Amino acid sequence: MSHPTFRIAIGADHGAFDLKNAIFAHLKSIGHQVHDFGTHSNGSVDYADYANVVARGVADETYEFGILACTSGV
Repeated sequence: MSHPTFRIAIGADHGAFDLKNAIFAHLKSIGHQVHDFGTHSNGSVDYADYANVVARGVADETYEFGILACTSGV
């Protein structure tokens, strides 16, 4: 049985870097179009920078869904 595919934006800060990568890999493996906005390392970064670009991508309908993860669990 097939499932719908979605355009998904994903982003995270340094504390959720590994979680973001795992989610990204899983979503790609089941056929979704996923854009990884970063961070692309576990070096300290500001979560808001990544939240902003993911949210803008969803707001302008480039992506149907956005996924964000951060150190504090917000």
